[in-house]
Amino acid sequence: MKSLLVQLDGTARCAVRLQLATDLARRHGSRLTALFASTPPLMDFPFAYTAETVPVQALEDLHLARRERAMSTFRTYALGAEAAWTELGVESVVRGVAAQALYADLMLLGQHDPQAPARELPADFVPSVMQASGRPALVVPHSGRFEAVGGRVLVAWKPSAESARALSAALPLLRLAQQVTVVQWGHVPPANHGQALDIDIYLRLHGVTATFQRHTETPVGIGELLLSRAADLGADLLVMGCYGHSRAREFLLGGATRTVLDSMTIPVLMSH
Repeated sequence: MKSLLVQLDGTARCAVRLQLATDLARRHGSRLTALFASTPPLMDFPFAYTAETVPVQALEDLHLARRERAMSTFRTYALGAEAAWTELGVESVVRGVAAQALYADLMLLGQHDPQAPARELPADFVPSVMQASGRPALVVPHSGRFEAVGGRVLVAWKPSAESARALSAALPLLRLAQQVTVVQWGHVPPANHGQALDIDIYLRLHGVTATFQRHTETPVGIGELLLSRAADLGADLLVMGCYGHSRAREFLLGGATRTVLDSMTIPVLMSH
């Protein structure tokens, strides 16, 4: 985990994301890049200029104020880490962040806050960036303090490409964790003969000691169960796949993914 990318948009939650990113960078010897990415006014209010209902200068000043707040946060909280600042031009924030994420081992993004008054980012920003880039993201809740993650980790395992990518991205954190619990629903032992590969062997080969909770039945409401299990274990990080597909900029999510993205109370490391 040598390259971290944290998205900043000038909101108050930027400080929480940046503090967490700085801690990860220090612990893992990573280079940290802070990317200012907020929807430019020209793209946020595309028809305001035609109707002349909103002064152009007022919209530009609003965007500049967001940038200054993000820059101030960067100067305050990125101390002590090898950190760099960059920012997007006038372009889609999803495309711009996804393009930068191609060169990051992990992105740090913020959970969508439905109560936020500003329109800095589209509501589907997080899953859209993951889908567009194919890179894993550590999604930070829109409320609460999270100065460090990875002490007690809950891994939601499913034999799928999404889960495998999330697990692989989380390995640097799992190796340093005090406790790793892997939970799996709908578990059916493989029919392979001999010593087949499985998650137990995979984690052990990577120096991760884990406790496994396997359930043969697949219950309704796995998303709620995951969040409840994380609370019971005192987990400070949830690792899981992000399920869904893009259809003309609309990201259609699976039930568990949507529930976790909407209701998370701890950071979640996800991969699409």
